[in-house]
Amino acid sequence: MSTFFYIKELFFCCLFTITYTSIFAQVDEYVIDEPEKKEAKNILFSQIPNPDFTNYFLTSSAFTLRSRDIRLSNTDILFSKGSYGLTNNTTASINVSFLGTTAGAIKHKIELNDELNLGVSASLGSLATISEDSLIYFIGGQSMITYGDHQDNITFGIGYYYVISTFELLRNDEQLPFYNIYLGLQKQIGRRTYFMGEAIYFPEYNVITGSAGIKVIIKNNMSLCGGLMPISHEYQYVGNRNIRQSIIIPLLSFRMLLDRH
Repeated sequence: MSTFFYIKELFFCCLFTITYTSIFAQVDEYVIDEPEKKEAKNILFSQIPNPDFTNYFLTSSAFTLRSRDIRLSNTDILFSKGSYGLTNNTTASINVSFLGTTAGAIKHKIELNDELNLGVSASLGSLATISEDSLIYFIGGQSMITYGDHQDNITFGIGYYYVISTFELLRNDEQLPFYNIYLGLQKQIGRRTYFMGEAIYFPEYNVITGSAGIKVIIKNNMSLCGGLMPISHEYQYVGNRNIRQSIIIPLLSFRMLLDRH
């Protein structure tokens, strides 16, 4: 029994790692006409550009870094990521973690119009290292479409992954294909403050997760993000009973953009 639950928790931890691999409202006190009000808001919010526009907490937008720009991030101390803009439309990344993750990824953006961008990405690598002979590898890709700009946007994405391990994970299998769908949202609510939220669903394993929290811009090239990540999954227990288990994980993420222009 304990081994079964250990493997279950390990697998869902891996799902989180893959998802991560591929991370006070201001009220105007004056009343003006709607067009002028919108223009005044845009001027106020655009004084400090958003340096962190390529990712939400766990998932990715279709946006990419500019050529030669570098983005560094860390989430909950465990997960670190470095990204480099190969071109204005293509970004390469490497992810590492204390779980033994070492993975590479590349994302390409196709601009459909001023407010609509399509993104595709591919990633592969080591997902986790339990011991010298207990390894988990993965390969996969995502496609996403983002509507909006660097300040306010919404993204719909779908990903497909193939996991290979040197030991049995679930259903007595060492190879597990699965896919996920997600929705991400970012909304500027203050001069330096953003709300971020996302919902992620893994249909094959009936796992629902996501995040919600606040991002604060520090200076002009850094951001600090804090939020919560609920995870809910349903599994079959003794007697063919379906049991749903839920947990909440705190998220704390620091991101830095190195503008090389």
